[in-house]
Amino acid sequence: MESFKSKNSGIRLYSKTAADITLIYFIVSIFWIAGSGKIAFMLSPNQEFLRQLELYKGIGFVLVTSILLYTLIRANVQALEYRELKILRLNRIHAMLSSINSAILRIRDKQQLFEKTCEIVTEGDVYQAVGIRIINQSDNSVVTAASGGIFPEYSEITMVSVSREDPYGLGPTGTALREGTAVVINDAGSDPHSSHWREEMAKYGIKSAAALPLLVNNKIIGALSLYSQEVDVFDEEEMLLLNEIVADTSLGLEYIEQEQQLNYLHFYDVTTGLPNREILDDHLSQAISRYGYHSER
Repeated sequence: MESFKSKNSGIRLYSKTAADITLIYFIVSIFWIAGSGKIAFMLSPNQEFLRQLELYKGIGFVLVTSILLYTLIRANVQALEYRELKILRLNRIHAMLSSINSAILRIRDKQQLFEKTCEIVTEGDVYQAVGIRIINQSDNSVVTAASGGIFPEYSEITMVSVSREDPYGLGPTGTALREGTAVVINDAGSDPHSSHWREEMAKYGIKSAAALPLLVNNKIIGALSLYSQEVDVFDEEEMLLLNEIVADTSLGLEYIEQEQQLNYLHFYDVTTGLPNREILDDHLSQAISRYGYHSER
């Protein structure tokens, strides 16, 4: 299990440029030409034997260099294909970020924002399951506020705790809720921190998981949990974008909470919790209007 903080280094791919391939080919050729002649002369100084050997040396040279070039070019093509798929994946996550920001501007209810976030995150088929878990402030328990994906029930049935003493608090979500950092498991089959969920994860084909904390006014209130059926999907580039998603979602939750507080202060007395004069006047005006309407009838 790995904790992710902001890092700038990009993904490392095994790829060779044209100059690299040419240099390797040149070095192998020089060693082959220089070395094979000496070895052949050491084996036999017979000129007829050496002439025959030259033919086999040429065939061997073509064979070895062909294999070398094939290996290098194949590795380079695979790296480029991987990079193209990665760019497509990151573009989908960028689209999620844009959609969530649009939702934040429209939605004025926390539960609706939780549900919309889960819906958006699973729309691009990047993750197979997603859940938003919230800390219950009354007893410090963890509850699922919203979930989505091809098996949204996974977030409902998996147990999570914020306690370090509880084995269910040692996974990515429990650790993110407790420590306030993004946490990743990139291979559920081998990571010891997934042992308590391994059977359930295998049932749904989950191989990677990540959890990112949601903060409101610098206080951890919950976490966004993401699940994938592929290994090693949560690299640094992806986590940077996911951190932006939870940061914007957290900001949206702050705006909603501030708006709710302002609405409460507008209509209720802070000390007594009773309706203030403005709301009483409003209710009285409505009552008078209704009375006048019925009197006219």
